[in-house]
Amino acid sequence: MYIKFFSVLLGISIALMSNSILVAQSVSKEQTSYSKAKELFDKGLYSAARMAFESHLETYPEKATTGESSYYRAVSAVRLSQRDGESLIQAYVENYPNDSHASSAYIELAEYYYDQKSYKKAIAFYEQSENDKINNELVIFKMGYAYFIENEHDKAFELLSSININEGLKSDASYFLGYILNEKGDDQEALSNLEQAFGSSEYGIEALKLYALLLYDKKEYKKVIDAIDSQASGTVDPMLLKLHGDANFELGKYRLASISYKDYIKKSRKTDAASYYKMGMCFYQLNDSDGAIENFKKAALAKDTVGAYASYYLGRLYTSEDNLIFAASAFSNSSKYETEIQEEALYAHGKTEFDLSNYASVIPIFTQYRTDFSSGSHISEVNDLLTQSYLNTNDYQAALDYIESLSYLSPKIKQAYQRVTYQKGTEYFNSKKFASAISLFNKSLKYPENIQLERDANYWIGESYSFERKYSNAISN
Repeated sequence: MYIKFFSVLLGISIALMSNSILVAQSVSKEQTSYSKAKELFDKGLYSAARMAFESHLETYPEKATTGESSYYRAVSAVRLSQRDGESLIQAYVENYPNDSHASSAYIELAEYYYDQKSYKKAIAFYEQSENDKINNELVIFKMGYAYFIENEHDKAFELLSSININEGLKSDASYFLGYILNEKGDDQEALSNLEQAFGSSEYGIEALKLYALLLYDKKEYKKVIDAIDSQASGTVDPMLLKLHGDANFELGKYRLASISYKDYIKKSRKTDAASYYKMGMCFYQLNDSDGAIENFKKAALAKDTVGAYASYYLGRLYTSEDNLIFAASAFSNSSKYETEIQEEALYAHGKTEFDLSNYASVIPIFTQYRTDFSSGSHISEVNDLLTQSYLNTNDYQAALDYIESLSYLSPKIKQAYQRVTYQKGTEYFNSKKFASAISLFNKSLKYPENIQLERDANYWIGESYSFERKYSNAISN
């Protein structure tokens, strides 16, 4: 009986041991299958990893490794940019909401869209990842950056302000904090944050640009120069070169400014007209006419006030070289724009045309001057030159009408009036319009500046009366 009982007990034990061995073998196979798939994932072989996890899930459904396998399969799909990546992540989170990877699954998806520069989608998944529990500063930075790009600057500021441990990320974040503070008008805090960003390998130069620009706008030109010299000596960045040149220009350091502008022009894909103008002005102040002309010519092509100023100084340089034709063209271009130098440009244009004996051109130019600048500093000279121009065009009637419209006649204009009325009187006399001739000759006598003309006018008055048979009047003249 004991033998029989022992036999039964032994049989049960053997059966239990066999079952345990089978279970252990099954678990071992499941773990081996999972481990192989996880090893492929860890090596970045996501395509092979996905296939391995799918095979594992088909072979071992509803096992201890099912949740993690679903997670890694979904992440592999995301990292491979496969279309079903997003749906696999969503399915994993729905099926395993309490799994240890549930929160990071959304972060994986968010960072996929972040890398694709789809920041709006990235934000949507960051927000689903319970971001209040996120303590990874790199993820926090990416969230802040995504909000910044999408112009949600308040949210970006809150996130980026919380980065304090990782010094590299803190420097990166400081650039965006400085940008946002500048946008809000808090210049001092903006400058402080931008200084902290100088050490950023990614955003250091951008921070320096904004920093220098802020100082330039505040007219702190020496600080602009010092910042660029200390942080980016020998820089090839076009914007920093331009700011360095502009700051030196404003301080009157034209030689140093010209060096920065030269480098800027070399490095810039397209140089703005204002920089050519300032470069030209540097050479102008340094008495380098050739350099000034070269750069003013380029700036003068701009159809705006910059072009107007460049044209004006170009005209002055051409005048100094006695190149009056080019000077007239330059002054003409400058006078077209409403600037502080428009009066000077218009006067210089008319004066240059007068010096070229282009009297017909002078008349409309100085007529415009009298209209636009009736109390201008050159009005007296303009009236004189305009009178002379009328006289020299032999349009005596136009000259007469002009002079008689003036409220004040200078000695030169009186001389011109005597001559114009005399010449017009001779025209009438030659046309046998003796009454009109007498009227004009009498006007000529109003300002007897030239004695010979006075005598001639009296003589022709007498002759005119003679032809009209008014001998008593003729004798008296």
